[in-house]
Amino acid sequence: MTLERAPALPALLKRLRTSHRVFGTALDQTRPTVDAGALTGWRASPNSKMQTAKPPAVILGNEEDGIPPATLAACEAVLTIPGSGRVQSLNVAATAAILIHAMATG
Repeated sequence: MTLERAPALPALLKRLRTSHRVFGTALDQTRPTVDAGALTGWRASPNSKMQTAKPPAVILGNEEDGIPPATLAACEAVLTIPGSGRVQSLNVAATAAILIHAMATG
């Protein structure tokens, strides 16, 4: 896993899309969403040394404001974590833990 910090994140994400699938985490009813299952299937299969898909890059926003609109627009898709409906969203640490687990196991 690589963590990056960039002063112009939207521009970086647009470049990163050539080699990665870029997902933003957000509550955005205007955009199509995918669930954490989209983070799986990118590793080489056991019988092949070829990677089957681009690796994911996941953008997490802060808990107060989320991801800025320009950054979210630079993402390919909005990633959601299905829940019970009792809470609107998880805190960023819980979200990161779930998504890292999905990437590590898938």
